Order: sequence, then structure tokens, then C-alpha cells
Amino acid sequence: MADNFDFHAIVGEVNVLFDSINHQTPEILAKKLNEQCEKRRSDRHREIDQAYDKKKTEIDRFVQENFQNYQTKQARAIQDLREQASNATPEQVQRLKETLHNIEQNSDFFNVETVRLNTGELDSRFSPWQDANAPPPPSYNEVVALQQRRFDLAQLMEAGRTLQLSGKYSTKFAANETHALIENGSKLRLYDYAFNIVKQTETIGNHKIRDIRWCSLLSKFFILIEDCVYSLDEATMSVRTLKEAKNDDKYLCLACTEDSFLLAYDEWSAEIEEFTLSSSTGKITEENVILKCSKHERIFNLEYHEGNVALVIGNRKRKEFRLELKIIHNMETVWSLNFDVPYDPYGLCKLSENEWLVATQNHNDIYQISSDGKVKDTRAYFDKLDVVTMVSGNKILISTNNKIYLHHF
Repeated sequence: MADNFDFHAIVGEVNVLFDSINHQTPEILAKKLNEQCEKRRSDRHREIDQAYDKKKTEIDRFVQENFQNYQTKQARAIQDLREQASNATPEQVQRLKETLHNIEQNSDFFNVETVRLNTGELDSRFSPWQDANAPPPPSYNEVVALQQRRFDLAQLMEAGRTLQLSGKYSTKFAANETHALIENGSKLRLYDYAFNIVKQTETIGNHKIRDIRWCSLLSKFFILIEDCVYSLDEATMSVRTLKEAKNDDKYLCLACTEDSFLLAYDEWSAEIEEFTLSSSTGKITEENVILKCSKHERIFNLEYHEGNVALVIGNRKRKEFRLELKIIHNMETVWSLNFDVPYDPYGLCKLSENEWLVATQNHNDIYQISSDGKVKDTRAYFDKLDVVTMVSGNKILISTNNKIYLHHF
């Protein structure tokens, strides 16, 4: 009886569905779809209008907040050119022309490309093909900030400011947002970016400084000699021992991450050790060997940036150098790039957008390396190269035998 009832109920539902289908016409279906489409169009137009109103407000605010600063920087760059042109050699005049051309190209700060990128953001936002899991597009401010950070190697061909150092030897330095700690003769001096001396202290004994880095976790400078790592407090200029080498081990270079520092040993088949730091005590809480080179290789420089570590590796058997980018948590290689210049010490500098600068110390060449490990540009620098570092995304400091050059871009 129950089965018979279920059968009749199903037959009834089928008949209702059949009648409904019979009453459908192409016109009725098209009308419903058109109504849905019209509603979607209306909703999207309203969202686009709201988005453009928001972007217009952002643009107005950004111009008001940044134009004066931009104009001041351009005026300063032009004034620097005037001063340099007054006693420039023919070769320097050519470089000044390149710098002037670069300033002219950047003179239209709020250019059409910026606005086109921004409207493209809206186009992609409302595209029916957009991946629902894709990250949100950048804001206008982020787009403009990204354009400001784009780096052109031609901008390093003339220095904006020069600091004369004591002696005729290679010097080491490191920098943070406000100051640079520079080895200058028998002193460790803290300079602002007008190259005024802020503070100073005696250098560390008679030992040659091999590397200096800024540790943002502890807000201290790390100073490396061959058998010890020291920390220097920026406020007091006081120095304390952080890590001493064991036995006859010697260190060559170091780098700082968000919560640790890396040490490379001065030997063939060298190791890289990572030392985890406590942010509260400043002491080492853990140490691990994260890489060991083959017997014919050693690390000549290393730099950390956003989860990756770049290594300048020398091979004595093949007498060549290469740059490798590795993921720090597992040291897997992302890419590797061999250099044609044989067996030349290399300076290394991180740039924005996961790019890198590599400086050859004997040949005075600077290579700009793209985020995928390709040579993007190469220039011959006008002085002997040593340490290269970027500060605040718009300044690069370069040390030579007896000078520090400051480049703005």
C-alpha cells in the first residue's frame, strides 16, 4: 500500500515537471537570463563607481602628501648635477648626461602608466575569469610605491654625496633607516645620511673587521672579525661579545634574518651555521649547520632577504664564481647563475622586488640580477668596489678603497 502511494506521488511530481517544461518558451528563458544579466550589470556598475570614487580620493590624498617631497628630491638631484658638472671630465660629462636623462624620464611623477595600471586593477577585479582564490590587487598607493622602488643601474653612475675615509684600504660598513656604521681608520663611526658624525668609538682591538650587518631583531649592529661576532648598541656605542669561534675556526662573512644570524666559515668545504636569537635577552638559543660546501668550494658572501639567502660561491677547481639563491628553511636551490669574470671577490646587495646587485671588486663591474636569476644589466663603476648595500628602498651606499658613495634613486 505504501509503495503504491509513493508511486502515485512520484507520477504526480513528474506530471507537474512535464507541464512546467511544456510551458517554457525560448522567450521566457531569455527574459529570465536577461534580467539576471541586467541585475549583474547594474550591480557591477555601482561597484565600479564606488571603487573609482575611492581611488580618486586615494590619488588626491597621495598627491597632496607626496608632491612637495618629490619636488624637493628632484630639485636636490638637479643641484647635485650642477655641482658635479662644474669640474667634470669628458667621461664624467657623459655619465652626467645619462643621469640627467633619467631625471627627465622620471619628471612626470604621476604618469599615464601608473593610472593605466590602476584601472587595470579594476578590470581584473570584475573579470568573470578571475580566480576566486587570487590575492586582492594592489591599492593605488602600493602601485605608486612599487614604481618608486624600481631600480635602474644607470642611477649608480654618479654619486649624490661622498665621504672621504682615512687610509687607503677596504672598509666595511652597515646601515639602517637612519644611520650607517662605518669603519673609518681606527674608529667605528655612526653617520647620518648627510655624512655627519653622530657618534664614534674605538674599533675592536687590532683585528681586521670582515663584515658589519644591522640586526633589526635586536636593533644592534653586528661586527665580525675572523674569530668573533660582536654586537654594538647604536644608542650607547657599547660593544659586547655575541659568538666566539671554536678552536682554530675562522669566520668570513655573516647575514641577519628576522630571528637569527648566519655565519660562513673562511675555509674550503665551508659550512654555514644559523644561530637563533632571543629577542628579549639577545642571546643565542639554538645553532644549526644549514649548509656544507663541497671540498673545492667556499662561501665568499651571503645575504638574506624575505625567506631566501643569496650565496656567492667560489670554486677553486674551475676557478669561477656563481650566485645561488636558496630557500632558507630547507636550503633548496631556487636558481644558480655563473659569472664570466673568473675568480673575483664579489660584493652582494639585496634590492626590492627580489632582485640583487653583484659587484666585482677587481673589475669594478656591477651586475643587476633579476628575480629569476638572469643578468638584467651590467655597468662599469667609476671607482674600485667593495661593500654595496641598499637603505630604505631608495638609497644605495657603496664603499671603495677610501670613500663611501651615497646614491639616491
